[in-house]
Amino acid sequence: MDKNYIVSELQLQRIIENIEPLGNLTPDFYKSVYNPDDKSVIVAYMITGNTDKMIEVLNIKEFKSDKGMYMDGADPYTIQIYRTKLPKSQIEILGPVEGKEGFDYIKMPYWLFKKLPELSIKRLTNKRKINFTYDQYRSNDFLKSLNDPNVVKQISTLNDDDITPTWIKTLSRRYQPEVE
Repeated sequence: MDKNYIVSELQLQRIIENIEPLGNLTPDFYKSVYNPDDKSVIVAYMITGNTDKMIEVLNIKEFKSDKGMYMDGADPYTIQIYRTKLPKSQIEILGPVEGKEGFDYIKMPYWLFKKLPELSIKRLTNKRKINFTYDQYRSNDFLKSLNDPNVVKQISTLNDDDITPTWIKTLSRRYQPEVE
């Protein structure tokens, strides 16, 4: 049901002043940016594969852990590693992320972003150090991922502390290639 309202010029001016401008559409490395005009999302990913019709992106999600603490005040965190193929016909590569080597901003339809939950961004900005879970220590697939140079590069780009590269190198040695 439509309703009509009569407002004075002064009331209209106050209403206009209180309307918040459309959100900042500047790409952000730490979160996805939604553009309501064309119903798209801009997100930063590392492109690890490229064919005629598809690109493969690497997305490492970071989660703050409540299991332990570091004496320097850094928060322990865990990671989940996702690789996703995206059709070139549905996306637009906007260009590299300044100061984050290997990352590019990618624009895609919102429906595609929502359809694939592994595309959501979860990046921490606080001081942190990696802390692997027991399941990760035991997972040969996870250990294999840690031997991927793209994974190592992305983790070192996301977190520049002194302990994380050592933990990754140590844990990646536990990987046991499957024998046929």
